[in-house]
Amino acid sequence: MTNQSTKALSKYISLILRHKPEVIGISLDEHGWADVKELISGISKTQTMTMELLEQIVAEDEKQRYSFNEDHTRIRANQGHSIPVDVELKEYEPPKYLYHGTGEKYRKSIDENGLQPKSRLYVHLSADIDTAIQVGSRHGKPVVYKVSSGRMQKDGYQFFKSVNGRRMSRVNFGAKPFMYPMPVLIIGTYDENGVPNAMNAAWGIITDMNEISISMSKHKTTENIAKTGAFTVSIATEDTVEACDYVGLESASKVPDKFAKAGFHATKSGYVNAPLIDELPMALECKLRSFENGILVGEIVNVNADESILTDGRIDPEKLKPITYDPVNQAYIGLGEKVGNAFKDGWKGR
Repeated sequence: MTNQSTKALSKYISLILRHKPEVIGISLDEHGWADVKELISGISKTQTMTMELLEQIVAEDEKQRYSFNEDHTRIRANQGHSIPVDVELKEYEPPKYLYHGTGEKYRKSIDENGLQPKSRLYVHLSADIDTAIQVGSRHGKPVVYKVSSGRMQKDGYQFFKSVNGRRMSRVNFGAKPFMYPMPVLIIGTYDENGVPNAMNAAWGIITDMNEISISMSKHKTTENIAKTGAFTVSIATEDTVEACDYVGLESASKVPDKFAKAGFHATKSGYVNAPLIDELPMALECKLRSFENGILVGEIVNVNADESILTDGRIDPEKLKPITYDPVNQAYIGLGEKVGNAFKDGWKGR
């Protein structure tokens, strides 16, 4: 059977299981289930239909319209019914916004009467604009309505998620500096007069056993590093969010005492010519290796931590309470709880 023939047959099955089971002389139960043998027999009266072909259609359907029961003796459409059946959709808490895709020809009616299920049991919504556009394109020139689903739920409207097991569609954002988690690093330096400075940097990563690399444009901080050949990297914490954010907003070139204005106090590192920030209990002490094309590379000479964040001699993240940067929503987020064991859990069940 050709791909085009398979698609036509799939649409015919959709008509039967969603709208008109009577066209082949079968009926659906209260939950939309049809007897597989009856379905195959009914369709076979007018065209080729086998169990193998039915299983192929169900498995390869891009929208996963259909589901078998466990022993493949019954089948139903997962959604989109115009006949009154309960396909046992699960109620869920929707995101703040969902989207409804339709055709331009329906716009006037919707603008006047709102979104209506019409012959369907529910108004169908999409998780993202791209998917809604695809849906709307089936009806000609697409139009997308943005639905305040979060507010509607608070007003008493119910939202259900299809049981077809489909993943939410992926959304393409283009080339963006999005990554999770992103650390919040506070770079500490001295100027030529020994005045401490601090700046906030998020684009940093360990690049070797004793090396850290940070993406930075030219700042007072990079000027200081060029003169002293050293810097510290402290880990921002939940109880220092305001101070750590401030040193990323203000420039020491304009406000020479911004370190003090942030409420920070400095203690000189015993390993490099750079300040440790008393309020931040963990730091990497680093020597300059290079600063080229906006990438600062440092040799990690020492890592230190205040005794207050140690448990059994080890750094305890629950005591440190580091924060991460959310680049999409421009927010700071706490680290969260332990979910597994590195270099161990992967062996389970293998």
